[in-house]
Amino acid sequence: MKISDKKNEKGFASGFVLLFVVTLALMGVGGAILMKSEGKRLGSNIESLQTDYSAQSAMWFAIQATAVSADTLKYVVDNVPFSIGSATISDIDTFISNNGKDAITVEARTANCVRRITAEIEKLPGVLAIESTNSVNNVDVRDQNNNENNQLIDQNRAAMRVIDDANLQAIAVSQGYNISGNYTPPDGWPNGSYYNAPGVPNVTYINGNLTVSSGDDVFGIFYVQGNVNIEYGAQVHGIIYAPNGANTVTLNGPSFSNAVEGGIISAGPIEGECGFLNLFDSQIIYNPQFIRGFMACGNIDAPDRVETQSYTYN
Repeated sequence: MKISDKKNEKGFASGFVLLFVVTLALMGVGGAILMKSEGKRLGSNIESLQTDYSAQSAMWFAIQATAVSADTLKYVVDNVPFSIGSATISDIDTFISNNGKDAITVEARTANCVRRITAEIEKLPGVLAIESTNSVNNVDVRDQNNNENNQLIDQNRAAMRVIDDANLQAIAVSQGYNISGNYTPPDGWPNGSYYNAPGVPNVTYINGNLTVSSGDDVFGIFYVQGNVNIEYGAQVHGIIYAPNGANTVTLNGPSFSNAVEGGIISAGPIEGECGFLNLFDSQIIYNPQFIRGFMACGNIDAPDRVETQSYTYN
């Protein structure tokens, strides 16, 4: 090999090493830039998550305050701004949305992020559609929006709510609906309406069994000391209140209509009897206004529930 060839090889090797070193240097710079960029992006994501968390926490706080009372919610709103974690809750507001339902908006801010949440809510009475200190069998509940919602059934309760039985009976006596013994009311009883007067429900006290005949509609609060039997195709537009644990409330279908529009409060079992071999469930539909009327007559102290209908994130 010639000396000139060796020099060329040496020069080539040196150039290759230099190129390799430069490549590594560029990779290092590129890696540093990438790490810095990823670090910023990660920091931004963490800050965004912190802002989201704070906004959602504040929304939960405002919804709980709404359930307690208007004054409690006002206290929360009046004390904005406040901090949750690293975010400042810069705004909480309430308004009536376009479809007539209440809504709450919450805005949370960190250094570089803003999260605004709007929740459409509905305030509902604390008493559910069905409450019993015994079992509830073969009965489905539809909510105020006609959606199946068996979360509105509270069975095997430890105890009945505190209810002013004396006041319920006194209202029945004053209205002339105090029944001694078993009773089968006529269709349309007592006046074709849940209400006896504006805001005042009809109350029928029955010191015996109640039977509602097939195809008949009856109205109001039925305070019953005995068994209750709602025959096939009959409907109670109101509340069945049966505080005697030794007796049963029986709903005889059909599953495509509502045996009760309102609610059932019972110390004894509630049984649905529907179809051949009882293959289908009986059904009731929850009516919050009827429940509120019952709570007022029975002097029931129960905080409202708040249901969230929808969320909007901005």
